[in-house]
Amino acid sequence: MNKLVQLLRYDVRAQIGFILFLISLYTTFVGKFYQESIDIYIAVAAAIIIDGLILRLQKKKFVFPYSAVVAGFLIGLILNPQLPSWQFALIASIAIISKYLILPGKSHIFNPAAFGLVFASIIFDGAISWWGVAWSSQIWIFIFLAAGYVLLRLRRIWLPVGFLLVYWSYLTIIGGFSISIISDPTVALFTFVMLPEPQTSPIRNYFRYLFGVLVALSLVFYSALVPKLQTDLLLISLLTANLLAFIFLILQSKISAFGVAKKPKPPV
Repeated sequence: MNKLVQLLRYDVRAQIGFILFLISLYTTFVGKFYQESIDIYIAVAAAIIIDGLILRLQKKKFVFPYSAVVAGFLIGLILNPQLPSWQFALIASIAIISKYLILPGKSHIFNPAAFGLVFASIIFDGAISWWGVAWSSQIWIFIFLAAGYVLLRLRRIWLPVGFLLVYWSYLTIIGGFSISIISDPTVALFTFVMLPEPQTSPIRNYFRYLFGVLVALSLVFYSALVPKLQTDLLLISLLTANLLAFIFLILQSKISAFGVAKKPKPPV
């Protein structure tokens, strides 16, 4: 028990996973989505098994994949519950495998859950529904308080703040802003859980302030120019920002390395 408490206290993956677990319980028992909620746990189980096996092969020992729990819950809560259970397992598996196949160096580019869900929207009609949170407007309060507290402790709160400032400003300009937008649990789950995922949301230097803005600008671009894109605009905007941030950081590191290499040696 003490080990579990320490884990929930210090491991952000465990903290976010526990928050998503509580949301799944609320959806199951308060929303009475008993049958649909089975697929949430199928997605979580598939993600844990695939990630656990890969880590076992890599590290030659068992390592519990806490990040897979987060990805599995997100996929289970967002993927359309009308899809068969095997598709939940498939998409969760694809999300995890993407971390290792799209792997430059030692870190992955794309948010795994977002990658799997966008892939699902391409191959399955009506794959994205955000059903696990969209049914209740009260869920956003819990997400805001619980995930917001975690992000404050990690000093990552500027990621969702930057996103929301730009996103709400855009909606105000086009006349689409309303109080209901603020309390949208779909946006809350995306903004406070998916967007600041530690491995794919850079926080170095000024990027801690700009990454959320970059995601929002990508969303504005897709909303204004390709609103009928056959995938979820929030998710594709996150993947776009993941890629742009990765390219920029690679170029920045190459330029810095080139500058160091060309710097003349001081006279002896």
